Amino acid sequence: MIPGLLMFALLLLIAGLSVVCALIAAIGVLLLVLMGITSSSVLIATLERRVSAGLRAFHYQVCIVLGVVFGEALAFAVRSLADTKLPSLGTVIVGLVAGALSGLALAYALDEVARFLRCRFFPPSDPPLK
Repeated sequence: MIPGLLMFALLLLIAGLSVVCALIAAIGVLLLVLMGITSSSVLIATLERRVSAGLRAFHYQVCIVLGVVFGEALAFAVRSLADTKLPSLGTVIVGLVAGALSGLALAYALDEVARFLRCRFFPPSDPPLK
């Protein structure tokens, strides 16, 4: 009797966690769609006629948005911990610029790593003979 109840409780816990994870993922997708990141990446892939161009655009945009968010949080944390005299608007501008640049640098570095790994493990094939 007890092992059956324990298994049932474990299954309920796993089902509940699955629902929570699905809701978090749905909110994340909704935010990406609302910010236009997904649609602009699809547009770039369609115009370039390459899926890799759309994935690269998506990657860069997500890294820049996350960089801005973390840059703002870090700027306000430093402002409150260091007790600086920088006004709020200055903190916002510094956080936006630093976050966007760091996100762009991270995206570029990850893009170069991906490009290196692709060339290393999947070398370009020779063009077919005509």
